[in-house]
Amino acid sequence: MQCHKCHKENINKANYCRYCGTKFSEEEKEKASYYGIVGILRRIEKWYKATTAYDITQELWFKLSSVIILLVSGIYWTISLGTGIHLLESSLYHVFYQQEQDEYYVFVNGPKEDILEVPLQIYIPNTVDGLKITHYDEDNSVISEEEHGTKSELSLPVNISGNTYYIISDISNNEKPLKIRIYYGE
Repeated sequence: MQCHKCHKENINKANYCRYCGTKFSEEEKEKASYYGIVGILRRIEKWYKATTAYDITQELWFKLSSVIILLVSGIYWTISLGTGIHLLESSLYHVFYQQEQDEYYVFVNGPKEDILEVPLQIYIPNTVDGLKITHYDEDNSVISEEEHGTKSELSLPVNISGNTYYIISDISNNEKPLKIRIYYGE
Protein backbone atom coordinates (compact mmCIF):
# COMPACT_ATOMS: atom_id res chain seq x y z
CA MET A 1 0.00 0.00 0.00
CA GLN A 2 1.36 3.37 -0.97
CA CYS A 3 1.26 6.31 1.43
CA HIS A 4 -0.67 9.25 -0.04
CA LYS A 5 1.66 11.78 1.68
CA CYS A 6 5.22 10.45 1.19
CA HIS A 7 4.42 7.97 -1.62
CA LYS A 8 6.43 5.16 -0.02
CA GLU A 9 5.30 1.51 -0.04
CA ASN A 10 3.93 -0.08 3.13
CA ILE A 11 2.42 -3.49 3.91
CA ASN A 12 -1.32 -3.82 3.26
CA LYS A 13 -2.20 -4.38 6.93
CA ALA A 14 -0.45 -1.23 8.17
CA ASN A 15 -2.43 1.35 10.11
CA TYR A 16 0.31 4.03 9.84
CA CYS A 17 3.00 4.78 7.27
CA ARG A 18 6.30 3.44 8.63
CA TYR A 19 8.22 6.36 7.03
CA CYS A 20 6.15 9.45 7.83
CA GLY A 21 3.59 8.19 10.36
CA THR A 22 0.49 9.18 8.37
CA LYS A 23 -2.61 7.26 9.44
CA PHE A 24 -4.26 5.14 6.71
CA SER A 25 -8.04 5.27 6.37
CA GLU A 26 -10.16 2.10 6.19
CA GLU A 27 -10.94 2.96 2.57
CA GLU A 28 -7.23 3.03 1.66
CA LYS A 29 -6.63 -0.30 3.40
CA GLU A 30 -9.58 -1.92 1.62
CA LYS A 31 -8.42 -0.57 -1.74
CA ALA A 32 -4.90 -1.91 -1.17
CA SER A 33 -6.28 -5.25 -0.03
CA TYR A 34 -8.54 -5.46 -3.10
CA TYR A 35 -5.58 -5.20 -5.52
CA GLY A 36 -3.22 -7.39 -3.48
CA ILE A 37 -2.86 -11.15 -3.71
CA VAL A 38 -5.23 -11.70 -0.77
CA GLY A 39 -7.90 -9.61 -2.48
CA ILE A 40 -7.50 -11.54 -5.71
CA LEU A 41 -7.82 -14.86 -3.84
CA ARG A 42 -10.93 -13.60 -2.02
CA ARG A 43 -12.55 -12.59 -5.33
CA ILE A 44 -11.75 -16.02 -6.80
CA GLU A 45 -13.25 -17.73 -3.74
CA LYS A 46 -16.36 -15.52 -3.91
CA TRP A 47 -16.78 -16.28 -7.63
CA TYR A 48 -16.34 -20.03 -7.01
CA LYS A 49 -18.95 -20.03 -4.24
CA ALA A 50 -21.38 -18.11 -6.48
CA THR A 51 -21.09 -20.77 -9.17
CA THR A 52 -21.81 -23.80 -7.01
CA ALA A 53 -24.97 -25.73 -7.85
CA TYR A 54 -26.67 -24.94 -4.56
CA ASP A 55 -26.25 -21.18 -4.95
CA ILE A 56 -27.33 -21.21 -8.59
CA THR A 57 -30.47 -23.26 -7.89
CA GLN A 58 -31.47 -20.81 -5.15
CA GLU A 59 -31.54 -17.92 -7.63
CA LEU A 60 -34.94 -16.74 -8.87
CA TRP A 61 -33.78 -16.51 -12.50
CA PHE A 62 -32.76 -20.18 -12.40
CA LYS A 63 -36.10 -21.28 -10.97
CA LEU A 64 -38.06 -19.29 -13.57
CA SER A 65 -35.96 -20.52 -16.48
CA SER A 66 -36.34 -24.13 -15.28
CA VAL A 67 -40.13 -23.82 -15.18
CA ILE A 68 -40.18 -22.20 -18.62
CA ILE A 69 -37.98 -24.96 -20.09
CA LEU A 70 -40.23 -27.67 -18.62
CA LEU A 71 -43.36 -25.98 -19.97
CA VAL A 72 -41.91 -25.47 -23.44
CA SER A 73 -40.64 -29.06 -23.65
CA GLY A 74 -44.01 -30.40 -22.45
CA ILE A 75 -45.86 -28.34 -25.05
CA TYR A 76 -43.40 -29.42 -27.75
CA TRP A 77 -43.82 -33.14 -26.98
CA THR A 78 -47.58 -32.81 -26.76
CA ILE A 79 -47.69 -31.13 -30.17
CA SER A 80 -45.21 -33.51 -31.82
CA LEU A 81 -46.66 -36.74 -30.36
CA GLY A 82 -50.24 -35.64 -30.07
CA THR A 83 -52.56 -36.47 -27.24
CA GLY A 84 -54.48 -39.36 -28.80
CA ILE A 85 -53.66 -42.98 -29.57
CA HIS A 86 -50.93 -43.23 -32.19
CA LEU A 87 -48.40 -45.63 -33.61
CA LEU A 88 -44.73 -45.30 -32.62
CA GLU A 89 -41.65 -46.19 -34.65
CA SER A 90 -39.78 -49.43 -34.00
CA SER A 91 -36.70 -51.21 -35.33
CA LEU A 92 -39.01 -54.06 -36.41
CA TYR A 93 -41.00 -52.00 -38.90
CA HIS A 94 -41.33 -48.69 -40.73
CA VAL A 95 -44.42 -46.53 -40.34
CA PHE A 96 -45.86 -44.30 -43.05
CA TYR A 97 -48.90 -42.14 -42.46
CA GLN A 98 -51.21 -41.49 -45.40
CA GLN A 99 -53.07 -38.24 -44.68
CA GLU A 100 -55.62 -38.50 -47.50
CA GLN A 101 -56.95 -41.85 -46.25
CA ASP A 102 -56.05 -41.08 -42.61
CA GLU A 103 -54.35 -44.46 -42.18
CA TYR A 104 -51.01 -45.93 -41.20
CA TYR A 105 -49.01 -48.28 -43.40
CA VAL A 106 -46.67 -50.55 -41.47
CA PHE A 107 -43.92 -52.30 -43.45
CA VAL A 108 -42.34 -55.15 -41.49
CA ASN A 109 -38.56 -55.65 -41.69
CA GLY A 110 -37.40 -59.19 -42.36
CA PRO A 111 -38.27 -62.24 -44.46
CA LYS A 112 -41.90 -63.34 -44.82
CA GLU A 113 -41.19 -66.84 -43.53
CA ASP A 114 -39.90 -65.60 -40.17
CA ILE A 115 -42.51 -63.02 -39.24
CA LEU A 116 -46.19 -63.86 -39.00
CA GLU A 117 -47.06 -61.24 -36.37
CA VAL A 118 -45.56 -57.84 -35.66
CA PRO A 119 -45.44 -56.32 -32.16
CA LEU A 120 -46.66 -52.74 -32.63
CA GLN A 121 -45.53 -50.00 -30.27
CA ILE A 122 -48.57 -47.83 -29.53
CA TYR A 123 -48.81 -44.62 -27.52
CA ILE A 124 -51.89 -44.83 -25.30
CA PRO A 125 -52.98 -41.78 -23.26
CA ASN A 126 -53.85 -42.23 -19.57
CA THR A 127 -57.49 -41.44 -20.33
CA VAL A 128 -57.92 -44.65 -22.34
CA ASP A 129 -59.47 -47.57 -20.40
CA GLY A 130 -58.84 -50.24 -23.03
CA LEU A 131 -58.43 -50.88 -26.74
CA LYS A 132 -60.74 -52.50 -29.25
CA ILE A 133 -59.02 -54.10 -32.24
CA THR A 134 -61.24 -54.77 -35.25
CA HIS A 135 -59.89 -56.66 -38.28
CA TYR A 136 -61.58 -55.89 -41.63
CA ASP A 137 -61.31 -57.55 -45.04
CA GLU A 138 -61.13 -55.83 -48.47
CA ASP A 139 -64.92 -55.42 -48.55
CA ASN A 140 -64.94 -53.65 -45.16
CA SER A 141 -66.54 -56.67 -43.48
CA VAL A 142 -65.49 -57.48 -39.94
CA ILE A 143 -63.21 -60.53 -39.75
CA SER A 144 -62.62 -60.39 -36.00
CA GLU A 145 -63.02 -58.05 -33.07
CA GLU A 146 -61.35 -58.24 -29.67
CA GLU A 147 -60.64 -56.05 -26.67
CA HIS A 148 -57.26 -55.49 -25.04
CA GLY A 149 -55.99 -53.66 -21.99
CA THR A 150 -53.87 -50.57 -22.13
CA LYS A 151 -50.46 -52.19 -22.64
CA SER A 152 -48.39 -50.27 -25.16
CA GLU A 153 -47.28 -53.33 -27.18
CA LEU A 154 -49.78 -55.19 -29.30
CA SER A 155 -49.01 -58.05 -31.74
CA LEU A 156 -51.03 -58.20 -34.96
CA PRO A 157 -50.77 -60.63 -37.90
CA VAL A 158 -49.13 -59.38 -41.09
CA ASN A 159 -51.25 -59.31 -44.29
CA ILE A 160 -50.03 -62.19 -46.42
CA SER A 161 -52.47 -61.60 -49.25
CA GLY A 162 -55.32 -59.24 -49.91
CA ASN A 163 -55.94 -55.79 -48.56
CA THR A 164 -57.11 -56.28 -44.98
CA TYR A 165 -56.70 -53.65 -42.29
CA TYR A 166 -57.13 -53.05 -38.56
CA ILE A 167 -58.95 -50.36 -36.65
CA ILE A 168 -57.56 -49.74 -33.16
CA SER A 169 -59.88 -47.64 -31.05
CA ASP A 170 -60.58 -46.62 -27.47
CA ILE A 171 -63.23 -48.82 -25.82
CA SER A 172 -65.13 -45.74 -24.68
CA ASN A 173 -64.65 -44.03 -28.11
CA ASN A 174 -63.10 -40.90 -26.58
CA GLU A 175 -60.04 -41.00 -28.85
CA LYS A 176 -59.69 -40.93 -32.64
CA PRO A 177 -59.26 -44.52 -33.93
CA LEU A 178 -56.20 -45.71 -35.87
CA LYS A 179 -56.53 -47.41 -39.22
CA ILE A 180 -53.52 -49.67 -39.82
CA ARG A 181 -52.45 -51.79 -42.79
CA ILE A 182 -49.53 -54.16 -42.17
CA TYR A 183 -47.34 -55.48 -45.02
CA TYR A 184 -43.97 -57.11 -45.63
CA GLY A 185 -41.16 -55.10 -47.14
CA GLU A 186 -40.13 -51.48 -47.12
